[in-house]
Amino acid sequence: MTVLSVTDAATGLAHVVTARHHAVKRALRTYWQARTASLASEISANIAEQALLSLLAPIERVTAWDTVTPMFRLEERYMPNAARVAAAARKVLEYQ
Repeated sequence: MTVLSVTDAATGLAHVVTARHHAVKRALRTYWQARTASLASEISANIAEQALLSLLAPIERVTAWDTVTPMFRLEERYMPNAARVAAAARKVLEYQ
């Protein structure tokens, strides 16, 4: 399993995926921004462009909800949490 940080993704994800496109089998992307028009969607698009035929499961994204960012006291409900990430990981790993 390869874990890329946000800085890796911003500076050279396309090169990493291109170099290892045969090794990329499943992808789970988490990010704190909204799902639409975010860095997570760009990273998913790069993975799909470079490694679509080697993926064993659809790319799963766990992001904040596509709504206006709430005030601080409600932020925990807006951000991705461990339960959502775990559910997405199970979904990707169990995909047949």
